[in-house]
Formats: sequence, C-alpha cells, structure tokens
Amino acid sequence: MKIYFISDEYGENGGGLSYAALRLVSVIGQLGHRIILDEILTDSSIRYSILGGYRKSLGYEIDLSMRMRLVTKCLVDNGVEVVMAFGCGRSALVAAEAIARLPNVKFIILPRGSDVNLCPYTESNLVRARHILSQADAVVSLSQELEQASRRIVDNRRTLYAVIPNLIEPLDVSRSENQTKVVI
Repeated sequence: MKIYFISDEYGENGGGLSYAALRLVSVIGQLGHRIILDEILTDSSIRYSILGGYRKSLGYEIDLSMRMRLVTKCLVDNGVEVVMAFGCGRSALVAAEAIARLPNVKFIILPRGSDVNLCPYTESNLVRARHILSQADAVVSLSQELEQASRRIVDNRRTLYAVIPNLIEPLDVSRSENQTKVVI
C-alpha cells in the first residue's frame, strides 16, 4: 500500500512527537508498505511565503495554501492510497485540505496528547482540530482518554475510532509465510 506520512516533527533528535513519528514510519515500512515521508514542512529551501501584507497572518495562510497544493500534487502523482497525519497540527491541516479534493484517498489521524486534550482552551486550535478530525476516515489514539477527547471535538459517525498504545518494547513486525495481510 502507498502511504503518505505527514508530521510537524520527524527524526531521532527531536522530542517525543518527532521520535514517535520516526518509530511509526519504521514499523509501517517493515510491514512492507511504501512510505512517502512529507518533507515539505521540514525543508525550508522549498518554502515560499510572503511576510507581511495587510494581515499579520497572510504569509502563514499563503504558505499553508502552497503546501496543500504541493501535497495534493504528490498524492496524485504517486497514486497514494492512504494519508497518515501524525498529530493535529499544521501538517494535518494541510493534509485534511488535500484529502478534501481527493475522495478516494483514506485519511488517518493519529492525535497526540496536547493536540486534543488542550485544544478546547484555544479557539484557533479547537477550530483546526475540529476541521481535521471531521475529515478523518479513522482516528487512532494512544489511549482511551485521547479517543474520548477526539470524540468530544468531533464525533463523526463515518469515522472509525481505535486505540493503539505507544510501543514500549521494540515490536517484531516480520510476517509469517501464511500471512497475507496486516491490519493496522
């Protein structure tokens, strides 16, 4: 399966979000899926935005619009079947906008703690999380608490909600000879 993975942070040298994203991509790759890792949000050499303008947020909005067009083009050009957004941050917002234009691509959100637990206290974060979660085909949380928080933001009847806890020990994801598919 071709999976497009997008996150605000990724890599060994970042914090918890960054390292957890790295581990998840590794596990999914070991299962035999083709991963396209989003580097649009981490590679500043391809970011073009206008600073200033009549609104302070204009450059940010133009940047998000450009990123959404690049993500949409990448999804179409690569025949992506699933988009996985790690967290409900800016990258997930970009992915949600791209998915809205591509109805045959599945959208899976993996919310992290503060993405859904703290967003009700900031209007802009709540609006963003509500928009992102409303686009999701599946919401995969780390705990029952995060699943319930996600449902309080948007309880979409067409969305599959599931809980898969963080890995504590390395997971052997090798396939047996008789195994034909792996369900995540």
